[in-house]
Amino acid sequence: MTIGINDLINVDRRDVTGNIGSEAAVALTGTTSNAANVVQVTSTSTPVTLNSPVGSITMVSAAGATTNTAFTVTNSFVDIGDVVVVSVRTGIDARRVDVTATAAGSFQVTTATFTGATVEAPVINFVVLKGAIV
Repeated sequence: MTIGINDLINVDRRDVTGNIGSEAAVALTGTTSNAANVVQVTSTSTPVTLNSPVGSITMVSAAGATTNTAFTVTNSFVDIGDVVVVSVRTGIDARRVDVTATAAGSFQVTTATFTGATVEAPVINFVVLKGAIV
């Protein structure tokens, strides 16, 4: 089975005990042609704005830290029920990156390195999955 951009995927919603509830529809949005990039300035906690369903964030060049650093991404494509997936595209040090909050019009990214303090400007990819559980 091949899943393409803008395909609708039906998934079961399960509660904490594993019982199946109603179905939820998830749509994959975005293509490489509408991907965008933003470069963070000032510090690793500086907010950025990128209004695209798929894109990348080049973080400010700084030494890696093993403590959590969070920043907000303002994005008009994000709704409260969406799921935002992030991944590390480039970087020297091993890095953890998570979405720790989602709101209408924004999401929060929290990141830290596992080890190392290399001065680098890692790039984080993201995609907005529309129509998730509301």
